[in-house]
Amino acid sequence: PGDTPLDGTYQFEHADLSVFKGIAGILSSTGEFKGVLDAIHCTGEADVPDFRLTMVGNRVPLRTHFDAMVDGLNGNTILQPVQATLGQTQFTTSGAIVKHDNAAMRVISLKVNMPDGNLPDLLRLSMKGSPFMDGRITMNTRIDIPPLTGKVEKKLLLDGGFNLRTARFLRSTIQTQIDGLSRHAKGEPKNQEIDSVASNMKGSFHLENQVMTFRSLSFNVPGAGVVVAGTYDLGSQNLNFQGTLKLEAK
Repeated sequence: PGDTPLDGTYQFEHADLSVFKGIAGILSSTGEFKGVLDAIHCTGEADVPDFRLTMVGNRVPLRTHFDAMVDGLNGNTILQPVQATLGQTQFTTSGAIVKHDNAAMRVISLKVNMPDGNLPDLLRLSMKGSPFMDGRITMNTRIDIPPLTGKVEKKLLLDGGFNLRTARFLRSTIQTQIDGLSRHAKGEPKNQEIDSVASNMKGSFHLENQVMTFRSLSFNVPGAGVVVAGTYDLGSQNLNFQGTLKLEAK
């Protein structure tokens, strides 16, 4: 049966993503497919104008152009790749969603490359309320969800790195503290011309069992640099970091 040839086009509308735990939105998609039943080559577009994480609730439009290989006999899917736009942020995803023999659930294994993202888009998707920071972000990460029972956040595995550039805090109380740090670090605590300074941050991280381990994490503003390493427990929100602070001023 897997050798059965097929080809055609499709139109898919009003697909409710809330049937999947953790996400929500109404998806529509069009595309075409061809090949044989156990190796179907699919290309198309998918649009979710109200995509959101249910634990956050903020809606961010998600548009994708995908190229995938699907085994019609078991549903295994290889993404090669997906070009996506989240808000104003473009990124690519490649990888696989497969179900191994005797496994109850599928394994999700993806690689995400974001060369120049808009930070508020990511914050709006991942945190309640309005974004607290503006800036540009570069990120490369591997995302794995093993076929375990339980909530996604408890079995999610991440491994990658990010580089946050020219970031500014949109909450004046936080930005005022950052400006103060820069003034003191440069030895000019009363220099009001040092104002609305940009911050840069980069790091290398690994998430497992809801604990984010930063192999390295650096934060820089004019006059000061912080380099730390440690862990952040997403469940308890406990922080444990150690490192160094270097100041330009003596």
